[in-house]
Amino acid sequence: MRRTIILLLCTLIAASVSAQRDTRPANQLLIVSATVDYGVGKLYISGLNFGAATPAVKLNGTPLQVLSPTPTYIIALLPPEALAHPGSYLLTVSSGPSAIEFDAFSVAISGAKGEKGDKGDKGDKGDTGLAGLKGDTGATGATGPTGPTGPQGPPGFTTFQFARTNLLLGILGLLDPGFTIVIVKLSQLTATPNDPSNRFNCSLIVTDQAGTCTIDSDLIQESDGVFPGTTLQAATLVTAPAQLSVQCSKVLGTATSLDGSASAIVISPQNLK
Repeated sequence: MRRTIILLLCTLIAASVSAQRDTRPANQLLIVSATVDYGVGKLYISGLNFGAATPAVKLNGTPLQVLSPTPTYIIALLPPEALAHPGSYLLTVSSGPSAIEFDAFSVAISGAKGEKGDKGDKGDKGDTGLAGLKGDTGATGATGPTGPTGPQGPPGFTTFQFARTNLLLGILGLLDPGFTIVIVKLSQLTATPNDPSNRFNCSLIVTDQAGTCTIDSDLIQESDGVFPGTTLQAATLVTAPAQLSVQCSKVLGTATSLDGSASAIVISPQNLK
């Protein structure tokens, strides 16, 4: 099966992110941990499948100098501006163009540790005071009034069913502006009629007032009457409220419909803090 990540610049920037850890392929690049050494300004990254060559390491999109990479461990230099501005940063590691050669990780950077001050003079020991009497247990206070109902939250992303061909299969929901990670899993895919030559191109699409962008796609082929499940995933920078949807288009075969289900996981900027 061939996976294609399409990066387009309209009102968003898209890039592949790691799939759900519990279903990742054995050769999926994976960041397990990232530790900041403030004294020397270095970032120590542990993980899996970083590759034999030097991978591309970025912090909030800024390339970092890699000092000593191995397939499971990377040492990279942190830019001074990151150490000077505490906050949550998006760390990405990529060893190639495919989704399994990419992962993203949230790194918290605090302010640089200042120099240790001089030890103060030891004060005189005070007199030990008398133990006070234990006070009586206070009475339980009255229950306060119920607060007002909070505002309704945005609609969640849930599993939905679809059955169309060469059309928009399903609208998953709305994306708020900001950096967002999207993972969509397609499963239980069947075509009518069954045909071993049936092939569909499934795409993950973001649409806003400026137009439509495909941020990930995958080509699936029927085998023994069913299609293998697939996962579409991307990191996007949304500059205006946008609609997230899935579209499958027939490439080959005699199928007139495609049935299945899709579930979406969306990680908003608030989850990265």
